[in-house]
Amino acid sequence: NVITGIIMGTETHYLLAVNELAKLHLVPVEQKLDTVFKICTMYQENITGWYKKEVKKKRILSLLLLSAILIIMLIIGGIQTLKLPFTANADEKLRLTQLSLALLTLAVLLFIADRAFRLTGGWINYINTIMAIETRYAEFITEWIKNDATYLTQQNKHYSQAAVIAAAFINTIHLAQQQETHSWSTQLTETIKQLDSLINKQQQDKKTGFSARPGVRTPGVRR
Repeated sequence: NVITGIIMGTETHYLLAVNELAKLHLVPVEQKLDTVFKICTMYQENITGWYKKEVKKKRILSLLLLSAILIIMLIIGGIQTLKLPFTANADEKLRLTQLSLALLTLAVLLFIADRAFRLTGGWINYINTIMAIETRYAEFITEWIKNDATYLTQQNKHYSQAAVIAAAFINTIHLAQQQETHSWSTQLTETIKQLDSLINKQQQDKKTGFSARPGVRTPGVRR
C-alpha cells in the first residue's frame, strides 16, 4: 500500500547508510573520517532529495484535487441560487436537487481522499521534515568541525567521537522519518473510521426513510 511504499522509500536510504558504516573496518585508517562524513552527507542528500520529489508530486495532486472540489462547489452554488429558485417544474426541481446532492457527495469523497492520502497536509508536513533534516545537518556540521578542532592531534579520540556524532545524526534523522510516517498512518486510520461512520449513517438514513414511507410496514409494528 501507500504507507508501505513510503516506509520502503525512506528506509532504503537508512539501511544503505547503516550498511556503509558497517564496512568501515575495511577502510584504511587515514580514510575513515572522510568516509564517515561522506556517508552522513550522502544520507542527508538522499533523504531530502526523496522528500523534495514527494513534495512536488503531492503539491500538484493537491492543487488538482482542491480545484476539482472548488469547481464542484461552484456548480452546486449555481444550481441552488441561479437555477433551482426559478424552476417551476417539479420533476426538474427534483432532478436538480438530486444532481446537487450527487455533486456534494462527490466533493465530500474527494475531500476525504485528500485527507486519507495527505495530499494537502502531506506536502506541508514533508516541507517541515525537510527543514528539520537540514537544521539537524547544520548541527551535525558544527559538531563535526568542533570535533576536528578539539581532537585533531588525538587520532583515536578524534575518530571515536566522530563516529558518535555520525551515529547520533543518522539515528535522529531516522527517528524524524518514523514519527512522520506514524503520524500519517494514524491520520489514515482515523479517516477510514470517519468514512465507515459516514457510510453507516447514510445506510441507516436510507433504511429509516424507506420504513417511514406510506404503505411500508415496519417489522414488528402492527396497524
